[in-house]
Amino acid sequence: MNAPGRAGPPILPAPVIRVRGLEEARLAAAAAAGLGKAFCLASQEAASAYAGAGWFARMAATVAAEYPGTVALAILDCGDRAGDVMAGLAEPVTAMRYDGPPAVASKLRAMAGEAGIRMVAELGPCLDLSRQADPVAACRAWLDEAPRVPGSATPAPDTGVMTDEPYMGDFPGCQLYLVTPPAIDLEPFADALQRALDGGAVAALQLRLKGSDDDSVRRAAARLLPLCRGHDVVFLLNDRPDLAVEMGADGVHLGQDDTPAREARRMMGADAVIGVTCHNSRDLAFQAAEDGADYVAFGAFFPTRTKEAKTRAEPWLIAWWHEVATVPQVAIGGITAANCAPLVAAGVDFLAVSGGVWNHSEGPTRAVQAFHTVIARTPVDPSVAREGAS
Repeated sequence: MNAPGRAGPPILPAPVIRVRGLEEARLAAAAAAGLGKAFCLASQEAASAYAGAGWFARMAATVAAEYPGTVALAILDCGDRAGDVMAGLAEPVTAMRYDGPPAVASKLRAMAGEAGIRMVAELGPCLDLSRQADPVAACRAWLDEAPRVPGSATPAPDTGVMTDEPYMGDFPGCQLYLVTPPAIDLEPFADALQRALDGGAVAALQLRLKGSDDDSVRRAAARLLPLCRGHDVVFLLNDRPDLAVEMGADGVHLGQDDTPAREARRMMGADAVIGVTCHNSRDLAFQAAEDGADYVAFGAFFPTRTKEAKTRAEPWLIAWWHEVATVPQVAIGGITAANCAPLVAAGVDFLAVSGGVWNHSEGPTRAVQAFHTVIARTPVDPSVAREGAS
């Protein structure tokens, strides 16, 4: 599911170029600037050991200032050295890679999250400039033609703005993600869905029929999937990757007690959209991202009658994830056009809405229109929401 930026493993926004020093970093940035593109700047794995986190942070800042818009992310590669991660926490490093023991990695992720630093488990394909006979030509070829992880972002050639291959729809800014009621009368609901889609762009529909038998889910999917395809809406099933594969759904949404994300990915393939409920937990979100989730879902943000909420989340969590991660985020729980503005301002990618559309007093068409009006009128300013962070 692509938000402003779907990213599958390794969850990076642009091609990765490893450098040994400032000269190579400048060369890579100059090549990117000449192409109107961006890249992820990464240290050699051993570089942190002999030069230190401070060296890398200063180098990244220098290059970013000299070639604005070219460095999508600067990543200090710490390998399996926890001490290097601790050094990075003390510097203005924006991201680090650590592949040590999982128990240690979990604690370091939490510490990095508190410091506003991204942690990635792997870099995927990289161009190592120190090994290139013609570094300039290698950079240009890599930025133009390098194999990318499915769903990783590609810089737009004219503007340098990060865009994606269409996946969750290609709409700018915050998008609508509709969730069915837990029980539906199929034909009247199909009509309601059509009216909702008539109201404006919708990125996704999650079929969430709790307590229904498999045949009921199959019938509902068979009826609603063509409506979604006709409007470029991603169709997701709740909980059941097996049924999602059988019915040809675009993906699945998983709870913490459902099929693990990695197993769902094995069952559904690389192109499937897989989302994971993370409640109000940053640790669960980081884990979902490392497991290859295409989006993480936080909530509940408001009281809801659709399901009993296990946790409450606040807008500062949206603002925090907006700044430290590139995996799209979904806000869920009691969201209506009347209360969604703080989530939009915090930088949420998708608003998951159920009763706020299906139970709207003026009908689904007007509900979707009302959401789009709020989204269009609300500027993104995560700093406001961050004031509530603990």
